Amino acid sequence: MSFSRFLQVAAITAPLLLSPAFSSPADAGYNFSQQRLDQENYVLMAAPDRRNGNRRLVILEELGDKDACWKEQGNAPTLVDPVMLDFDSRGLCDYRSNAGGYSIRVAGKDLNWYYQLKLIEHNGDLLLLGKPETKGEASLLIGRSQGAADFAKIELLPGWKLTQRAYKGKALKHLYLTTDQTLAQIGDPLQEDSSIHPISSRDPEAGQPRWQVGPGKLQFGRL
Repeated sequence: MSFSRFLQVAAITAPLLLSPAFSSPADAGYNFSQQRLDQENYVLMAAPDRRNGNRRLVILEELGDKDACWKEQGNAPTLVDPVMLDFDSRGLCDYRSNAGGYSIRVAGKDLNWYYQLKLIEHNGDLLLLGKPETKGEASLLIGRSQGAADFAKIELLPGWKLTQRAYKGKALKHLYLTTDQTLAQIGDPLQEDSSIHPISSRDPEAGQPRWQVGPGKLQFGRL
Protein backbone atom coordinates (compact mmCIF):
# COMPACT_ATOMS: atom_id res chain seq x y z
CA MET A 1 0.00 0.00 0.00
CA SER A 2 1.38 3.43 -0.93
CA PHE A 3 1.76 6.18 1.65
CA SER A 4 -1.09 8.10 0.05
CA ARG A 5 -3.35 5.03 0.23
CA PHE A 6 -2.35 4.58 3.85
CA LEU A 7 -3.51 8.12 4.57
CA GLN A 8 -6.77 7.45 2.73
CA VAL A 9 -7.44 4.44 4.93
CA ALA A 10 -6.72 6.54 7.99
CA ALA A 11 -9.18 9.18 6.80
CA ILE A 12 -11.87 6.58 6.09
CA THR A 13 -11.53 4.91 9.48
CA ALA A 14 -11.51 8.17 11.42
CA PRO A 15 -15.35 8.38 11.63
CA LEU A 16 -15.36 4.90 13.17
CA LEU A 17 -13.30 6.22 16.06
CA LEU A 18 -15.86 8.66 17.44
CA SER A 19 -15.70 7.35 21.00
CA PRO A 20 -14.65 9.43 24.04
CA ALA A 21 -11.12 8.98 22.68
CA PHE A 22 -11.79 10.93 19.50
CA SER A 23 -15.05 12.93 19.60
CA SER A 24 -15.41 16.67 19.85
CA PRO A 25 -16.39 17.62 23.41
CA ALA A 26 -18.79 20.22 22.01
CA ASP A 27 -20.70 17.49 20.15
CA ALA A 28 -20.41 14.61 22.58
CA GLY A 29 -20.40 16.50 25.88
CA TYR A 30 -17.25 14.77 27.14
CA ASN A 31 -15.16 16.53 29.74
CA PHE A 32 -11.62 15.73 28.65
CA SER A 33 -8.45 16.52 30.54
CA GLN A 34 -4.78 16.30 29.56
CA GLN A 35 -1.84 14.31 30.89
CA ARG A 36 1.87 14.96 30.61
CA LEU A 37 4.04 13.10 28.12
CA ASP A 38 7.75 12.52 27.70
CA GLN A 39 8.39 14.75 24.69
CA GLU A 40 11.44 12.70 23.71
CA ASN A 41 9.19 9.77 22.79
CA TYR A 42 7.53 11.66 19.93
CA VAL A 43 8.47 13.33 16.68
CA LEU A 44 6.37 15.45 14.32
CA MET A 45 7.06 15.29 10.59
CA ALA A 46 5.69 16.70 7.33
CA ALA A 47 4.69 13.60 5.35
CA PRO A 48 3.85 13.81 1.63
CA ASP A 49 0.25 13.10 0.70
CA ARG A 50 0.30 11.75 -2.86
CA ARG A 51 -3.46 12.18 -3.26
CA ASN A 52 -3.21 15.95 -3.59
CA GLY A 53 0.51 16.84 -3.65
CA ASN A 54 0.32 18.43 -0.20
CA ARG A 55 2.03 17.49 3.04
CA ARG A 56 0.27 16.53 6.23
CA LEU A 57 1.28 16.20 9.85
CA VAL A 58 2.23 12.72 11.07
CA ILE A 59 3.28 12.11 14.68
CA LEU A 60 5.44 9.07 15.44
CA GLU A 61 5.71 7.59 18.93
CA GLU A 62 8.27 5.29 20.53
CA LEU A 63 6.74 2.79 22.93
CA GLY A 64 9.88 0.75 23.55
CA ASP A 65 13.59 1.14 22.87
CA LYS A 66 14.84 4.61 22.05
CA ASP A 67 15.84 5.22 18.40
CA ALA A 68 13.94 2.11 17.29
CA CYS A 69 11.14 3.94 15.44
CA TRP A 70 12.84 6.75 13.53
CA LYS A 71 16.21 8.29 12.75
CA GLU A 72 16.99 11.97 12.31
CA GLN A 73 19.58 13.47 9.99
CA GLY A 74 20.72 16.91 8.91
CA ASN A 75 19.48 20.28 10.03
CA ALA A 76 17.53 23.21 8.61
CA PRO A 77 15.55 21.08 8.07
CA THR A 78 16.12 17.91 10.05
CA LEU A 79 14.75 14.95 8.09
CA VAL A 80 12.94 12.06 9.76
CA ASP A 81 13.48 8.51 8.50
CA PRO A 82 10.61 6.33 9.87
CA VAL A 83 12.61 3.12 10.26
CA MET A 84 9.60 1.64 12.09
CA LEU A 85 8.39 0.75 8.60
CA ASP A 86 11.32 -1.61 8.04
CA PHE A 87 10.22 -4.22 10.59
CA ASP A 88 7.25 -5.46 12.60
CA SER A 89 7.01 -2.50 14.98
CA ARG A 90 3.79 -3.49 16.72
CA GLY A 91 4.15 -2.85 20.44
CA LEU A 92 7.28 -0.77 19.85
CA CYS A 93 6.06 2.16 17.75
CA ASP A 94 2.84 4.01 17.02
CA TYR A 95 1.69 6.92 14.85
CA ARG A 96 -1.11 9.47 14.37
CA SER A 97 -1.84 10.76 10.89
CA ASN A 98 -5.09 12.73 11.00
CA ALA A 99 -7.57 14.60 13.19
CA GLY A 100 -8.71 11.34 14.72
CA GLY A 101 -5.33 11.06 16.42
CA TYR A 102 -4.41 14.64 17.26
CA SER A 103 -5.95 18.06 17.83
CA ILE A 104 -5.29 21.42 19.47
CA ARG A 105 -5.86 22.31 23.13
CA VAL A 106 -5.49 25.94 24.23
CA ALA A 107 -5.64 27.15 27.85
CA GLY A 108 -7.36 23.93 28.95
CA LYS A 109 -9.96 24.04 26.16
CA ASP A 110 -10.30 21.58 23.26
CA LEU A 111 -10.36 23.19 19.83
CA ASN A 112 -11.02 19.95 17.95
CA TRP A 113 -13.35 20.50 14.97
CA TYR A 114 -13.01 24.29 15.43
CA TYR A 115 -9.34 24.51 14.36
CA GLN A 116 -7.69 22.18 11.86
CA LEU A 117 -3.96 21.50 11.81
CA LYS A 118 -2.43 22.50 8.46
CA LEU A 119 1.11 22.63 7.05
CA ILE A 120 1.88 25.60 4.82
CA GLU A 121 5.07 26.75 3.09
CA HIS A 122 6.43 30.26 3.65
CA ASN A 123 9.82 31.67 2.61
CA GLY A 124 11.36 28.21 2.30
CA ASP A 125 10.00 27.03 5.64
CA LEU A 126 7.12 24.77 6.64
CA LEU A 127 4.76 26.22 9.24
CA LEU A 128 2.36 24.18 11.35
CA LEU A 129 -0.80 26.22 11.82
CA GLY A 130 -4.12 25.81 13.52
CA LYS A 131 -6.56 27.13 10.91
CA PRO A 132 -10.00 28.20 12.22
CA GLU A 133 -13.16 26.89 10.60
CA THR A 134 -14.81 30.27 11.19
CA LYS A 135 -13.64 33.12 8.98
CA GLY A 136 -12.22 36.12 10.79
CA GLU A 137 -10.83 34.16 13.74
CA ALA A 138 -7.09 34.03 14.41
CA SER A 139 -4.84 31.28 13.06
CA LEU A 140 -2.38 29.70 15.48
CA LEU A 141 1.33 29.35 14.71
CA ILE A 142 2.34 26.13 16.48
CA GLY A 143 5.59 24.89 14.93
CA ARG A 144 8.01 25.10 12.01
CA SER A 145 10.62 22.99 10.22
CA GLN A 146 13.43 25.48 9.41
CA GLY A 147 13.35 24.33 5.80
CA ALA A 148 10.82 22.93 3.33
CA ALA A 149 11.14 19.22 2.50
CA ASP A 150 9.17 15.99 2.61
CA PHE A 151 9.62 14.24 5.96
CA ALA A 152 10.98 17.43 7.56
CA LYS A 153 10.86 17.43 11.34
CA ILE A 154 8.42 19.96 12.80
CA GLU A 155 9.71 21.68 15.93
CA LEU A 156 7.06 23.07 18.27
CA LEU A 157 7.41 26.74 19.20
CA PRO A 158 8.17 27.73 22.81
CA GLY A 159 5.04 27.38 24.93
CA TRP A 160 3.72 24.42 22.94
CA LYS A 161 4.02 20.73 23.88
CA LEU A 162 2.40 17.37 23.29
CA THR A 163 -0.01 16.06 25.92
CA GLN A 164 -2.33 13.08 26.02
CA ARG A 165 -6.11 13.25 26.12
CA ALA A 166 -7.67 11.69 29.21
CA TYR A 167 -11.27 10.89 30.13
CA LYS A 168 -12.21 10.38 33.77
CA GLY A 169 -8.52 9.94 34.57
CA LYS A 170 -7.93 7.31 31.87
CA ALA A 171 -5.32 8.09 29.20
CA LEU A 172 -6.58 7.84 25.63
CA LYS A 173 -4.72 7.40 22.35
CA HIS A 174 -5.55 10.92 21.14
CA LEU A 175 -2.77 13.53 21.43
CA TYR A 176 -3.05 17.27 21.97
CA LEU A 177 -0.79 20.01 20.69
CA THR A 178 -1.10 22.05 23.84
CA THR A 179 -0.39 25.56 25.08
CA ASP A 180 -1.34 27.33 28.30
CA GLN A 181 -1.67 30.59 26.39
CA THR A 182 -5.08 31.97 25.45
CA LEU A 183 -6.13 32.57 21.86
CA ALA A 184 -5.70 36.31 22.38
CA GLN A 185 -2.11 35.83 23.61
CA ILE A 186 -1.11 33.65 20.65
CA GLY A 187 -2.06 36.17 17.95
CA ASP A 188 -2.56 35.59 14.23
CA PRO A 189 0.54 35.17 12.01
CA LEU A 190 -1.56 35.28 8.84
CA GLN A 191 -2.69 38.83 9.54
CA GLU A 192 0.94 39.89 9.80
CA ASP A 193 2.06 38.34 6.49
CA SER A 194 -0.43 37.74 3.69
CA SER A 195 2.19 35.96 1.53
CA ILE A 196 1.79 32.74 3.54
CA HIS A 197 0.16 30.20 1.22
CA PRO A 198 -0.80 26.49 1.12
CA ILE A 199 2.05 24.13 0.26
CA SER A 200 2.34 21.42 -2.37
CA SER A 201 5.07 18.95 -3.23
CA ARG A 202 7.59 20.28 -5.76
CA ASP A 203 7.23 17.38 -8.21
CA PRO A 204 4.29 15.05 -7.58
CA GLU A 205 5.59 12.66 -10.26
CA ALA A 206 9.06 12.28 -8.75
CA GLY A 207 9.95 9.19 -6.76
CA GLN A 208 8.92 9.84 -3.14
CA PRO A 209 9.07 7.71 -0.01
CA ARG A 210 5.90 5.78 0.64
CA TRP A 211 4.30 3.68 3.34
CA GLN A 212 3.15 0.16 2.54
CA VAL A 213 1.27 -2.40 4.55
CA GLY A 214 2.79 -5.87 4.35
CA PRO A 215 1.71 -9.06 6.13
CA GLY A 216 1.51 -8.07 9.76
CA LYS A 217 3.71 -5.01 9.44
CA LEU A 218 4.32 -1.64 7.83
CA GLN A 219 7.08 -1.32 5.25
CA PHE A 220 8.97 1.59 3.75
CA GLY A 221 9.81 1.88 0.08
CA ARG A 222 9.63 4.16 -2.94
CA LEU A 223 6.96 4.81 -5.54
